[in-house]
Amino acid sequence: MASFVTGVIDSAPVWRDRIGMLEPITLVAIIAVAAALTPARLLVAQDAATPRDRQLPVFVYDSVGDRLLLYGGLLGPNLEDIDPKTYAWRDGRWSVIAQTGPRSRDDIAYGLDPRASTVVMFGGRGRPVPGGRPGAYRETWRFDGTRWALLDTLGPNGRAHSQGAFDVVRNRFVVFGGADGAHANGPVTTDTWEWDGAKWTRFDTPGPPGRTGHVMAYDRAMKVVIVHGGVRNADRVALTDTWAWDGERWRLLTMEGPRTIFGAAASAPDRGIIVFGGHTLDGKSNATWYWNGKAWRRVATEGPAPAARIFNALATDTRRRRVYMLGGGDNTGDGWRTYNDMWYLDADLRWVQLGLDERVKGSEILKFRRGEISRSLTP
Repeated sequence: MASFVTGVIDSAPVWRDRIGMLEPITLVAIIAVAAALTPARLLVAQDAATPRDRQLPVFVYDSVGDRLLLYGGLLGPNLEDIDPKTYAWRDGRWSVIAQTGPRSRDDIAYGLDPRASTVVMFGGRGRPVPGGRPGAYRETWRFDGTRWALLDTLGPNGRAHSQGAFDVVRNRFVVFGGADGAHANGPVTTDTWEWDGAKWTRFDTPGPPGRTGHVMAYDRAMKVVIVHGGVRNADRVALTDTWAWDGERWRLLTMEGPRTIFGAAASAPDRGIIVFGGHTLDGKSNATWYWNGKAWRRVATEGPAPAARIFNALATDTRRRRVYMLGGGDNTGDGWRTYNDMWYLDADLRWVQLGLDERVKGSEILKFRRGEISRSLTP
């Protein structure tokens, strides 16, 4: 059984910010995501509190508890390989904070309400009946930091590869797109849904074409939910459009963007959105893209090349301005590999693989400000 084993890189070059093959631009933040296993001194602490490798989990940063939260995801090659526990990463260690909860699933639409410090989760794929056929859940759950509670079973229809984001200004959890049923190749959906904490509301406002495998995140600066990319199932066309949802209508922002067509991960710092990985027209990608509110820019990095992967997860520590990446998978030619690494981006734009027994003596903070990235060290 694989576990999240992590380490501290003994020696690695500084990764400086560059925009490859593009004109200079004013950046709010430049973030490079790298997720390869590089030569490292591993500090391993594998026990019952250490989560296994996985893909497509719920992965968020809880600012009130100052911890990363992890739930669900696909642990192995089939949907029988489940883990019902919820984990927290804090002070350099994993711990189990909930032994039970929703029947484990992957490919979940989720978001974090930062004010209430609660996770809202919709749908996902799994086996609703143990030993039965794979299916897509219609359930809506909330995690309050201690326990899970089932809130609703009559919202959006069950779907695969949909995405969710929490609008922190309007206090709404937004879900868009995906494929009907448990299979990613099913008919795509075009409806938009919002959860207000008590009920779901469906919006049939004209907007993005139906899609699956897209990325979705809340842009704090623009105060809108951003949807980008994905694939149109009927003809497998890669979509490069970017849309904004303000709670009333969709607005097309650009048709030019990365062809990360399926299985990428997104996260939002103070400003903008970061996307890493996914399938492209040329196969799986190790590229990192940054949405600056007007356009997408590819971020070029120096140093060891990260491994391409899909279905990894990103979460932004808003207190320390760190972007964490966890897990994912790839078909290596010898079968499917699920990654078990977790990294964070340091102030030199260098990704550091976290050690399970590591105690951070200070917090390197990236300050996301227009035109600069500065470094500071907190006591």
